Amino acid sequence: MNKDIETEFKNYKKDIDFGGDKKLLKVYNNSDNTKYLSSIDFYYIDNKKLENYSLDIYNMDDDEYSYLRLLFKNKIIQNNKIYDLNDENFIKSINDCKKIYNNVIFSETVFNKIQNYHNLPINNPNYVENNIDKKLFHLFKIDSIINNLYGNFVNNNCLYLYAGGCNSTQFHIVKIDDKYYDRLYLRKILPYCINYNIYTKEYYIINRNQVYIGYDDNTYFLEEIQDNKKDWKIVPVFNDGNNPTINEENYQTYIKNYQQIKKNKSLTILKNTIENFNLFEL
Repeated sequence: MNKDIETEFKNYKKDIDFGGDKKLLKVYNNSDNTKYLSSIDFYYIDNKKLENYSLDIYNMDDDEYSYLRLLFKNKIIQNNKIYDLNDENFIKSINDCKKIYNNVIFSETVFNKIQNYHNLPINNPNYVENNIDKKLFHLFKIDSIINNLYGNFVNNNCLYLYAGGCNSTQFHIVKIDDKYYDRLYLRKILPYCINYNIYTKEYYIINRNQVYIGYDDNTYFLEEIQDNKKDWKIVPVFNDGNNPTINEENYQTYIKNYQQIKKNKSLTILKNTIENFNLFEL
């Protein structure tokens, strides 16, 4: 038996590797000042060998560092103490210190991509990798739980989801009111152009992907929908310079512009076109 293990873990026989039911973890704060974190080391037993996982404090952003300090401040973890990674209450006490976001809206395509890419149940707030290093990364490096997945926000307009392992999936996010929206989701549901009949004033709406909003199969083309092409005109609601998916200011301007176009042209939406956006009321 490795002598280093006995030095660090007097109760090593309680670890799974030695027939016990615990997964022992020892925490070291390599600083004499408990209010300052210079580096954090976690020791554990793997295949009856002493292993070490270190957190790189200097490459943490402010939110990650504040989160780690909170764990020490609340005495969830303490220097030179031993914990059990199989203890559900211990895991819960850590996750309770994370910021919780359940108001991030993704497109269905993106949602399925996350789920399929990582091959795991997406609505599992207590999910952690079996690999210990990945588990420690999720628990102590990641400061938020976003839609039941570990993740970090960066500057409120970008987030990283760690649905599995230490590799993230990056998303560009727009915050509108109290919710966050994936920009790909906004591209799908927001009117980009209005396609209207100059005589009847009826109109269709087209998203940034140049797909008609409101059709289930999304395969309709201009000539398939319009009875007489020369009677129809297209007017843009926004362009890439004032894209509403960039920030909330552009978004608010976009809503006013959309309403004004409809009012000026006295447009009446066609019955078979859905104009029901969960994002806002038009």
